[in-house]
Amino acid sequence: MNRRGKQPASPRLSLSMIVRNEERFLPDCLASVKGIVDEIVIVDTGSTDATYTIATNAGCMITPMEWSGDFSLARNESLSRCSGEWILYLDADERLVGGQADLLKRLLRDQDIAAYSMIVRSTIALKDGHSVELMRYPRLFRRNPRVRFEGMIHEQIGPSILRSGGRILPSTLTIDHLGYSQSFDVLREKIERNMGPLLLLAERDPLNWYARLQVARSLMVLQEYTNALPFVREALSTPGIPKASVAILHNLQAEIMMKTGQHAAAAEECRQSLRLFPRQFGARWFLAGALANTGDIQEAIPALEELLGMSEPSLATTSQLEDDIVLPSYAVWDLLGRCYAGVGELGKAAASLMTAVRGSSSRECLTRLIEVHERLGRPHAATRDFEELTLRMPEEPRIHLYLALWYKRTGDVVRALDALRRVLKLEPAHAVALSWMALWSLERREFEQVEQTLMHAAEYRVESDELKQCAFSLALEQKHYSEALCRLKAITHLIPSTQFNALEEKLAKLAGQF
Repeated sequence: MNRRGKQPASPRLSLSMIVRNEERFLPDCLASVKGIVDEIVIVDTGSTDATYTIATNAGCMITPMEWSGDFSLARNESLSRCSGEWILYLDADERLVGGQADLLKRLLRDQDIAAYSMIVRSTIALKDGHSVELMRYPRLFRRNPRVRFEGMIHEQIGPSILRSGGRILPSTLTIDHLGYSQSFDVLREKIERNMGPLLLLAERDPLNWYARLQVARSLMVLQEYTNALPFVREALSTPGIPKASVAILHNLQAEIMMKTGQHAAAAEECRQSLRLFPRQFGARWFLAGALANTGDIQEAIPALEELLGMSEPSLATTSQLEDDIVLPSYAVWDLLGRCYAGVGELGKAAASLMTAVRGSSSRECLTRLIEVHERLGRPHAATRDFEELTLRMPEEPRIHLYLALWYKRTGDVVRALDALRRVLKLEPAHAVALSWMALWSLERREFEQVEQTLMHAAEYRVESDELKQCAFSLALEQKHYSEALCRLKAITHLIPSTQFNALEEKLAKLAGQF
């Protein structure tokens, strides 16, 4: 701070980009850095859509460049035109996650750091849904004429930063990558287009382990794990690979083996990686998963506890590997909870899974938490957890539904019914909530509430055996025997035939008397 207590001015920051036909993605990318970067420098490699106009109208400095097939050449042209003390580089299909401006400015003031790696969060289209992948890359670095991109495709900036004597420090700054979130067919087309040059590089140069690594990663995104494995093995057999890259390749091979059900072999790959770099996330994470899948749960638990001890809560900043996976702590807590449940330590399982849900709001974690609480059989403990979760995930009907169940088991039926009303407000045709509402109201002899619930169910065309049973019981309680006789036929399958015949006969007599 200066004498008046003010923060010194932040160093100037340039955004460096290369684009081509990005009219769909570019506006949101530029909006994400508005007020954060001091200039935007774009090299356009041949757009035929509105990209050039969008960039110009946003005040970017945009330069046309004939496409040569070399990504590094284009990126370095953009770098050469930047004037900021620091450079951030993004692709058009990426966005700087909001709320990070103050952190970014603080990082830029550090005089001893040459670059920061950032978390790139990619949403990836799968054949049957989507997944989210977190990876770490150097994206923010000091402008330096010796720092340039390398590689025709899947270009890298990290090697030149390190060769120039710079340090790359991990940060929690996050970028959202949307380019892989389109349909699986679009994703395949994009990856296969980029994979052609990589395959050519690998074919021409037997020592180009990096091209083989990127081919393997591309095939893994396409879920072609068996096809990816030979490229990893070829890369590992290349002489002179950096030690850190050997560890990454072992981790990649472990991941492929887990995807193809070879869990014991995956565990051995992890151990080889850990012998090179004991303090890392990737190998420990895959090792724990492999052990859990081979039934060695007692070994998996300490591996997961070690992971949590490395860097809680972010699990993002203390690995020895620059290219290590970024591992959110909730994923570790989730697997730890499953392991505890697998060995019968249900109290620890519930606590671990609750931590996972707190950190992720994941519906899958929530399902496992519900299952563990059901096995644990401690409704007061379950009630405390789910009361907290109603504040964290108020729009999730299952939280209110199971809170209602546990309120009921503790004897607090009034709160249980209130929780069911919240479920029905979120999901008016929720069959279980309507059934419980009718049953529990009938137990309390709140016949008007039962009638309202049955009318609500009829309005939304919801049917269940419980609702039919309640309608029959309500008619009996109100001595509407003709109606009860009619409703009896709807629950024939719920009553033993001998009892049914006797009940039908009795109701017929009563109906004739009234």
